[in-house]
Amino acid sequence: MQQSNTQWWLIAAGTAAVAGAEFASALLMPLLSSIDPELADLATTDAVPPMPLYFLAGCGAATTITGISLLLGHRLQHSKLLNVVTPAGRHSLTLYIAHILLGMGPVALLGEIGTLSVFASLMTAIVFCGLSLLFSYYWSRHFKRGPAESLMRRLAG
Repeated sequence: MQQSNTQWWLIAAGTAAVAGAEFASALLMPLLSSIDPELADLATTDAVPPMPLYFLAGCGAATTITGISLLLGHRLQHSKLLNVVTPAGRHSLTLYIAHILLGMGPVALLGEIGTLSVFASLMTAIVFCGLSLLFSYYWSRHFKRGPAESLMRRLAG
């Protein structure tokens, strides 16, 4: 029961952090903008430029997702769904590098960072996550570790 309480606490605290960051941003941006338009950047929750309220919102979102994942993981521990998503967790370094090289790299080269719409960003993330799940699932059927994890193990011993 205590684990469930912790998971719900993570969800509530994370959601409160996101809501608090967005609320503070909505209050502070017009105030700071009236003093000096450049000061408004200090209160943004946008990814570019990354400011303290963006960090708070990001940490809150991560905390919420962690709580939800723990809650669902416990409830779905005997589900076949976990057989599909577990390999992606074992290939986290590979997928992180792929997200930088295949996801962020082309966007940066095209000069589009910070200009994609929320919808385009969401669709890109969904496609990347789907492809990551497929890659990890099929890779794990032939190899114990992901490519980057194998390389790190070989280099680090």
